[in-house]
Amino acid sequence: MSTESFIPEGYSAPVSGGGFTKLELGDNTLRILSNPFMMWLSWTDGKPSRQPYNQPKPAKGSGQKDSVKHAWGLIVWNYKTKQIEVFELDKQDVINGLVSYAQNPKWGHPKHYDIVINKSGSGMETEYKLVVEPKTVPSQQIIDGFIANPIDLGQFLKRKCLFKLLIFNHKGLDFFIQPLF
Repeated sequence: MSTESFIPEGYSAPVSGGGFTKLELGDNTLRILSNPFMMWLSWTDGKPSRQPYNQPKPAKGSGQKDSVKHAWGLIVWNYKTKQIEVFELDKQDVINGLVSYAQNPKWGHPKHYDIVINKSGSGMETEYKLVVEPKTVPSQQIIDGFIANPIDLGQFLKRKCLFKLLIFNHKGLDFFIQPLF
């Protein structure tokens, strides 16, 4: 018998979402790094389309699964994948929770704290719960990732690549330098 190991000790398959956050069952810990890009997310015949939120709400299609939802596009750090990602958030309970925390002067902008979105159930029984962690300064890894991966959320509406190299200005860094308290 061979004592040779096929899988190295400590190996785990990489988690990849193609740069987009996919909520998995259980806890999903994220750090929001941008203001929300607000939009209407429409599903017609199984295909998504996005329109600016400052325009009238689009009409719902006639299909049984067609829908129109208010949604946010966010730049986040995903602790599970250890990378900067785009999070398309259309779960109204989570959005409403984030609005409440952001409007509370004791919490403020979620760039100051991690959020945990717990996903449970499946299909029509899926539930999402929001928990916020105490305020902390983002790690250097998060700051470096944010600077190294500029994302233009405005590209949601143009159906173009969001992960485009943009000219970085130091205002992006100021986002993290502001005092927490």
